[in-house]
Amino acid sequence: MKILSIIGKEMKTQLRNISMLLIYVLMPIILILILGVTFGSQMDGSSLTLGDMTVDYLVEGDAAELTDGFLAMMNEDAFSGNMTVEEVSDKDAALSSLADGQITCLVMVNETDKSFTIYKNSLYNTESSLIEAVMSTYVARYNAVMEIVKVNPAALAEIDLEAPAGDYSSMVALGQEKNLNSMDYYGIAMVVLFIMYGILQSFGDVLNERKTGTGNRMLMTSLEKYEFFAGKMAGQILVLAVQLGAVVLFSTQVFGVSWGDKPLLPFLLILVEMVMAVSIGITMGLSLNAEATGMTMGHMIIVLSAFFGGSYVPVSQLGGMASAGRFFSPIWWVQSGIVNYIYLGEKTTMMHAALFCLGITAVMFLISVIKLGRTEGLSYA
Repeated sequence: MKILSIIGKEMKTQLRNISMLLIYVLMPIILILILGVTFGSQMDGSSLTLGDMTVDYLVEGDAAELTDGFLAMMNEDAFSGNMTVEEVSDKDAALSSLADGQITCLVMVNETDKSFTIYKNSLYNTESSLIEAVMSTYVARYNAVMEIVKVNPAALAEIDLEAPAGDYSSMVALGQEKNLNSMDYYGIAMVVLFIMYGILQSFGDVLNERKTGTGNRMLMTSLEKYEFFAGKMAGQILVLAVQLGAVVLFSTQVFGVSWGDKPLLPFLLILVEMVMAVSIGITMGLSLNAEATGMTMGHMIIVLSAFFGGSYVPVSQLGGMASAGRFFSPIWWVQSGIVNYIYLGEKTTMMHAALFCLGITAVMFLISVIKLGRTEGLSYA
């Protein structure tokens, strides 16, 4: 009940501020419209942007039908113009090239065991995930043919093994009626970006309670400090959910932004990002005394995360050292995880994004507990 009362207080305080509520709802909607229309000619009608791909493969045993099928698959139209396939003989050298980002992935073709092993580099997560998805389809088809042969060997003569297994390029959309366009991209990007502004909301709220003594009066009751932290976090998360829920609803209904046929996992990842952003804001509010310092620090975190996360310009267009910074941006992890799941059906990036955000949340929680444990209340010097 104590935590629920704090949650109720947080929502009343934040949602009564109509001007801030409108800013957090209208700004992302306006940016989705402006950026979606501005970059529409570059992105509309295109699928996920694939860079040049280099696939090394090593055959274990004597090359046979599995190797032939693999090479035929790599020559499908879905990869034309983007794919370079090279046979190698030194596995260690190939793995070293993979670690250095010189190749997209390494495929081990084992003719003895009739199996594939794929080694991927996270630098080319989208490209390698597409290759992995295509190979999964090929392996499933190969296994199906083998099972048919076991039951009825005569049926092999009726199976056209030279025919393509399917339109592999359709995997990019995975059942979507359209591929990723500018409005879809920025519809997702702006929601992910404005979650980070929860840092500023949470920081300002906690700092205000330290200044006014409201937090100390709550802690002078039987309220435990962990209940204070949990209540503040849950309340701020619900406020963000109301604000950005309105953005998602408006953008999907008016702009046609797609969150996929199964949006549950993307929205769960959005929730994890909210937890992270609010935890950062609360920790800053407990640790910093100067509002100007906290606001400056919060804006720096948001701006750098947005720049390296591809909020305004896709990361693929940054190039060089700039794109390397994406691995430190929670926005890039969350946005890439959602886009890859919706349009490639790939969940690995989502898992990495969730772990990245939860790791930051755990650190912030630990700092907050230590900070609260060293004081009788919410000290303000």
